[in-house]
Amino acid sequence: MIYIIQGNEQCFIEDKINEILKQNKDSEIIRYDGSDRSFSIDMMLDSCISNSLFNNKNVVLVNQPYFLIKKVEDKDYSKLEKYVKDPVYETDLVLYTYLDNFSSRLKTYKLFSGNAQIITCDSLDNNNFYNYVRQRLNESNLKLNNDAFNLLANICKRSAT
Repeated sequence: MIYIIQGNEQCFIEDKINEILKQNKDSEIIRYDGSDRSFSIDMMLDSCISNSLFNNKNVVLVNQPYFLIKKVEDKDYSKLEKYVKDPVYETDLVLYTYLDNFSSRLKTYKLFSGNAQIITCDSLDNNNFYNYVRQRLNESNLKLNNDAFNLLANICKRSAT
């Protein structure tokens, strides 16, 4: 499966990535920074197609994949196209950005978006923000009365803006 996770809310992006990792708890995790000069499409694709020695599955995480931000050379596009049209079943490729800077006009983005699950993680409205805070408190087994919860939520909301 190929995932594109984008948006401007880092905590939600991290939640989605953690969700994917939990679904693949016995997988080998391979991480790349797609904005790093040492990153290459060949390196990423090798990780996607190679079998893990100790695990049944690979999860390849790529933060800021440059090929979804700016135009790539035709030879690199061809390599990506070949993989996207026939991805390895045992690999989950997760492409994500915290800066919400993927360019939907790019040919490469259109290729991936047509063959990927797209997850958008944007800012919360008031209602969702309070639900999110309450959910996080419950996950941490923290109990607050309504007054304390409202005070905490308001402080968090003010500091986030």
